[in-house]
Amino acid sequence: MSTALIEAAQWADELMEAETKSRREKEYMVRNRLAKEVGCSQQYISLLLREGGQLSAEMSLGFERATNSVISRHDLRPDIFGPSQEERVA
Repeated sequence: MSTALIEAAQWADELMEAETKSRREKEYMVRNRLAKEVGCSQQYISLLLREGGQLSAEMSLGFERATNSVISRHDLRPDIFGPSQEERVA
């Protein structure tokens, strides 16, 4: 393999590592900010993403507020809040 190819492969590896690290850092920042707005720990957000689980009614409302209703309490806990407006109409 030529020196240029080796250098190009090393550069590509470094670029991919930097992009992965940057993505992880961004995901951490988003989880951290969401956790602060919801009122829980970043670790709890990570646990929910990794293992799932059922949120309390209060936590569901917190996610709805923190995400400007992008994540709906109806989607998170339909057993408590019932179906969303869209689901009732459909």
